[in-house]
Amino acid sequence: MPDKPPTQDFHVNKHLLLPMALLLVASCKDKAAKPAPPDDAAAARVVVDARPVKMTQHKERPQHFAFLTAAKDSLLFSDIKGAGESLSWVANPDEETRHPEAWKTLVAGQKSIAAEAEGSESVLVLSTTVAKLGRTCGECHQALDVTPNVAVKEPKHRGLDFKDHMAGHKWALDKMWAGLATPSDQSWVEGAKLLADAPTHLRSLSDYGDDADKAMDLAMQVHGLAADATTETDLDARVEIFGTFLAACAYCHELPGSAPKKPPTN
Repeated sequence: MPDKPPTQDFHVNKHLLLPMALLLVASCKDKAAKPAPPDDAAAARVVVDARPVKMTQHKERPQHFAFLTAAKDSLLFSDIKGAGESLSWVANPDEETRHPEAWKTLVAGQKSIAAEAEGSESVLVLSTTVAKLGRTCGECHQALDVTPNVAVKEPKHRGLDFKDHMAGHKWALDKMWAGLATPSDQSWVEGAKLLADAPTHLRSLSDYGDDADKAMDLAMQVHGLAADATTETDLDARVEIFGTFLAACAYCHELPGSAPKKPPTN
């Protein structure tokens, strides 16, 4: 991963320069071997370094959406391996062969996008792919004239401390994710406003020692994106904003002392 996280002024070429800056500092590692998909997709668990991400099939929700959501959550906590495993399952052409006929072309397009990121260890590549796939979910739902309920849980506590602030970031990200995948303008805007209205908590980030400047730069990037996201209606721009938001979360959570810790076991 890069030694120096990306920085950018959001008031200059907001939808072009920031992703370019992220790309310049993203590491180019050797491609990893393609991971094998889990044997039992409906009850699979991808164990993330930070915490486990559960994937279950809810009623008629297709399994590929569970794995795609797991890829998003893995990246949020800077787990590149977990994200790659989930996207590999989405890309696998042998999975979910019993789709209704009306789904097949749409799902094939989704698998093609997922396959482009297979083996990548670049945060930016993976986060951009997840954002693009979220859009394809929404386009599929529109084509089939369905409006799924993409549930987003509100944090149990909405205080002002740093832990609550981070929970608010995830709430905002998940709302914006629902906005792409449903699709729903309301969910997108609600998520962007949650992020825009949240305090930056820069004082808390100053405790990260040598990484304090990196953490504060990333926090400012995220909050700068929120201001643009609240009024953005173009789908391409929304995909770019979401991918950049997710990448910034991953870059920040890889910093020592920043990543969420795995819950203790009894």
